[in-house]
Amino acid sequence: MFIWTLTNLLSFYEDQELEKLAKEHVDHVLNDFWNSEYGINNENLLHDYTRIPGHEAIMYTGHYLETLWMVYHEALRTKDVEVLNTVEKRMKHLIEMTWDYVFEGMGTEDFYVFQTENNCPGPDFDIKVMWSHTELLIATFSIYEHTGEKWAKEWYERTRKFFVRTIANTESGIWRQAVDRFGDDKERPEIGIYRKGNFHQPRYLMMNLLAIERMKKNGVKTDKN
Repeated sequence: MFIWTLTNLLSFYEDQELEKLAKEHVDHVLNDFWNSEYGINNENLLHDYTRIPGHEAIMYTGHYLETLWMVYHEALRTKDVEVLNTVEKRMKHLIEMTWDYVFEGMGTEDFYVFQTENNCPGPDFDIKVMWSHTELLIATFSIYEHTGEKWAKEWYERTRKFFVRTIANTESGIWRQAVDRFGDDKERPEIGIYRKGNFHQPRYLMMNLLAIERMKKNGVKTDKN
């Protein structure tokens, strides 16, 4: 969120110290939080950006997904091609490694590289949260807008199909906060199934509508082969 705030601020306000700060935190995300040994992003680090013992093989998928598209937009602002390419590759890899290929949807919470006493290795498919899927729809559409990559379009359409069938299919206009692997309401400790989200949905709607407007205005050619 710090990166996203700076991206928006620096889009209309010039400040070298803030530019330096934005670059520093992009570097932290791409090089410190990123765990190249396991190909995941660690959610938490110690204050000196070193690994927390016992947490090296754990990733919180939804937050990493959200972070990636924010870094992507910062790289668009600075025209940093290397960062753009890195984010695109990691985004695709993240989706492919956490998708439920049987029942559809993304395992959006803790991802364990190794089996633990209470967790199987890989993503937890028994909880698929609404907000993370809106972040996936923003992420894939952002890449599609700026690259025309076919894989980004395919994952956007696949995610949206799952979203409409499960999370948005309430006949009331109020989206489900989370569903289980079968697409039914997911009961979570201290979070009622009727809790109303009020942020991620409008952001997804506004950002992707703006992207469509830009694509129309610029005559962007899509479906890159």
